[in-house]
Amino acid sequence: MDYITSNNATVDQISKMNFTGNIIPSNWFNTIVNSKGKPNLRAINFLSDIIYWYRASEERDPATGKLIGIKKKFKGDALQRSYSQLAEQFNCTKRDAMATVKFLEELGAIKKDLRTITVNGIKLNNVLFISPIPEKIEMLTYANLSTSVPGHTKKCTSLVHNDVITDTDNCMTNTDISTKNSSEIINPSINFNDNGLIEVDSSDSIAQNLSEKYYEHNSDSVSKILENLIFPFSTNYECYRNEISHDVFDNMIHIPQLLTDMIFESKAKVYNGSSVLNGSKVMEKILSVVKNDEWHNLHSFAIRASSNFLSANANNNFKNPVAYFKSVLWTSLNTYVFENKTYFNSCYLSGGLLEFK
Repeated sequence: MDYITSNNATVDQISKMNFTGNIIPSNWFNTIVNSKGKPNLRAINFLSDIIYWYRASEERDPATGKLIGIKKKFKGDALQRSYSQLAEQFNCTKRDAMATVKFLEELGAIKKDLRTITVNGIKLNNVLFISPIPEKIEMLTYANLSTSVPGHTKKCTSLVHNDVITDTDNCMTNTDISTKNSSEIINPSINFNDNGLIEVDSSDSIAQNLSEKYYEHNSDSVSKILENLIFPFSTNYECYRNEISHDVFDNMIHIPQLLTDMIFESKAKVYNGSSVLNGSKVMEKILSVVKNDEWHNLHSFAIRASSNFLSANANNNFKNPVAYFKSVLWTSLNTYVFENKTYFNSCYLSGGLLEFK
């Protein structure tokens, strides 16, 4: 039997291989660039993978091979990913993954949606869903090579997070409520390393700092440390209002003082049916959350607790909402570590993506 040949053995061999997966348009190396005008290779690879998931699969008649339709590769209305999954897939850190997603969002190539979902009866907050913006993808792919397409903005208008990368300009300043700019690190859970990246203190140092103020009965210092652990990335609270829902934020700002009151409670209290003999038990739970949280802070915990309180309060008319909020906080302190591990196991140890109908 005769075979068609290109008269080049190497070309013939490569042509027999069935390549599948991501496609990278060559023009992206000109249109997806960092602040220095160089191709942002990680962002290009991230976007290529996102586009792969949004490219429809063909459905063919098994008998005739005729195309009968197309279908999407994921369930639901958008692709659900996590920063940890992206970090593992592209061999980078979670911080790099967060920075790259933020870059693509600011470029206008994708839309990031943080949702609250329920998996196996457990409510999960801030689950990441990503959608490409077709008009922007078309522009980035087919723009005239001589046309300048803006890359990553030099002006950092977003929250100062652990996703800041070394070639991002003007993102190294914490802004306090009085709008005074300072490079001084006012948050005890955050430091800058030699490369200018934000890094998180170990849980041991945070625990020691918090414990010392507790045993000194310094409630003001304890409240301030808790505030910094709940809002760890910036002292400009308006940044947080832009990142999360206003209702959640408006409840989060009360959590530092509520936890402080619980810590320094001199009498036994009952929270959600559980008797707590003294505040040291509350302190132990807080330290456990900080130790087991990936960033060693209380930010995710506070979002989850505030969301749970809002959900319950929407269906009930509590006579004492403060007391109920404390019960929610106590319950959240006891379940946070388990819920996080359950979510991790369902996402990553199962060997695939979470899919939601």
